Amino acid sequence: MIYFNALSVNADDSLWVLNEKIKIHFPDLDASAGIFKFPTFTADFKSIEIILSNYPAWSNKLGIDLERFAKHLFFESIAEVRNHGAIRYKYEGIIKSIQYLAMNNLQYFDENSLSDYYRFIIMHGMVKNKVVERPSPLGYHNFSYTLDPAFWINFQEEFKYPKFGFFSRISETKRIKALRSAVQLVFTGTLTLEEWRTGGSFNSLTLDYGQFYIHHCIEFFNDNFILAAAIKKTLEEALDIAIDAGLQLSVDSLKSYGIGTICQFLSGASMEDLSYSTKRKSKEWGQKVQKFTLQRFQHNYQLFSKLSIVEDLELLNKFVSGCGLDPEDTNSF
Repeated sequence: MIYFNALSVNADDSLWVLNEKIKIHFPDLDASAGIFKFPTFTADFKSIEIILSNYPAWSNKLGIDLERFAKHLFFESIAEVRNHGAIRYKYEGIIKSIQYLAMNNLQYFDENSLSDYYRFIIMHGMVKNKVVERPSPLGYHNFSYTLDPAFWINFQEEFKYPKFGFFSRISETKRIKALRSAVQLVFTGTLTLEEWRTGGSFNSLTLDYGQFYIHHCIEFFNDNFILAAAIKKTLEEALDIAIDAGLQLSVDSLKSYGIGTICQFLSGASMEDLSYSTKRKSKEWGQKVQKFTLQRFQHNYQLFSKLSIVEDLELLNKFVSGCGLDPEDTNSF
């Protein structure tokens, strides 16, 4: 049984109350839905189902309708918000919080887990309804949109939810201490909480500290440009892949179906992972599309790997020549 504003209501009534709250500010949304589309992003609460299925032992002892709780918390948190970026990060903050609790088999955060929880929030984002590690830390500006413990506790008390997420109030001093510790871990001492907060986002950091982000971007590019180049070239060869697989596709079909299917295979999807409509269309030659996609990707990856090695050798030869040595004479080294 869930209670709203001290009024005892059944499940249907609680849904109606939540729906009325939503429609005050978002008249086109329906609380009974699991997906809510905003102009710049989509809040898909099927992500809750994914977490529950991944952690069955944890979910069995919750004693709470987690999807209803998450949706209610989300819409309460954005009641007066019009910034779509803020709405997105409030949604992601809720899902990431639930993910953290599930993977650590916790019912709620305490002072001991708060620092690690903040580190998790800063270093994780969401891709295709799943919580994944970010390639770079979340900027403070976007982090600030996530829910603070005080709001979460107030929400639970006002609507009589059982304790979940936060059991008791955490003082501002202890919250800042935990966040400072998390920042220390994330940036390994190169950036303080004050510097991270002042920067707002990495684009606004001073050169003294922005250099660390620039170096990270350079390293990320160097580590991944072969993969990115191979993916790009494979997508450019979509028509060839379709022909190899025996597909008779128009230009429009190639854009709407062919490339989309190839992208899914490049992201690691199996035939079982494809959407129903895609599987229905590709029943006859889906495996061929997958086969030729992966073959071309492997060929392209090897091609760019070899080009990278050649480039490194050219740089090495220039360096050796600059030292007055003959790159062809191994005895001169």
